[in-house]
Amino acid sequence: MLTRGTQKVVLVLVLSFGALITSTFLQGATVNQTSKVQKPVADLSRSPPLPSSEANVDQTTELQKLRERVGTIEGRLQELSHAITASTQSTSLYTSYVTLGVSAVLGLFTLVGAVLGYVYKNWITSQVGQAETARKQVEQAEKQLSTSIAIARAVPALLRSNLEEKDPNRRRLFAREAYFYIDQSESKGYADSQLLNWKAYTLRRMDLKNQALEAAQAALKLSTSDQPQRARALYNIACYYSAFFPGKEEEALSNLEQAILADERYKPLARIDRDFESIRNDPKLKQRFEEIVA
Repeated sequence: MLTRGTQKVVLVLVLSFGALITSTFLQGATVNQTSKVQKPVADLSRSPPLPSSEANVDQTTELQKLRERVGTIEGRLQELSHAITASTQSTSLYTSYVTLGVSAVLGLFTLVGAVLGYVYKNWITSQVGQAETARKQVEQAEKQLSTSIAIARAVPALLRSNLEEKDPNRRRLFAREAYFYIDQSESKGYADSQLLNWKAYTLRRMDLKNQALEAAQAALKLSTSDQPQRARALYNIACYYSAFFPGKEEEALSNLEQAILADERYKPLARIDRDFESIRNDPKLKQRFEEIVA
């Protein structure tokens, strides 16, 4: 099925071809008539008799009619040429409108696609953010669960270690058992300030004083200002400085003061804690200690 524009082009070609054939035919007819008119004239020059006036009038009338037909056909060809020109212009205008419409539709589709892509991208970003938040929450819960299990396993061994004050070997043996559970959790990457505080206490029960201090300091770094573990880490550091590191009494008092400011429950505990025995027996430090725990 030809399109409307193609049909117009075919029509123009057919009409042009027909006009060409008609023009050729008319030119041949004119030449023939002219030769017919001129031939008697030539014969007239050679023969003495003249043609009758009626024959000349008939030939002139026929020639006039032929010319009128030629003029009519030429007029129609001009009308056809004007129609073809108008049709071509209309087709060109129609093509321009179609091209403009297609461009507008494509532009609209592109705009809609861009908007949908932007919305979809934001939705995907939001979903990824929510998934990442959920993943972090699961990891935090898993971490807390792992540390809680490790502490729950370590506490019975630590209690047995505390009961073995008269036998240092058995005390360290039970402390090493407790340390095994704590270290197992820490090696998996599950370590928080609570676990490290228990690690510091366990190392102390194993008589590893430097390592115990380092663990308490690590617990302090992981804690925040609103965590109970921060006060506990400060109190443990104060105890270790006072009991195991002579000359660090000032640091011990400073950490003890911060621990009590964070949690006053350590104030009565410090009054009877044997780790501060050296400070209570020092006249220079005793007054400040009493002011802190008063």
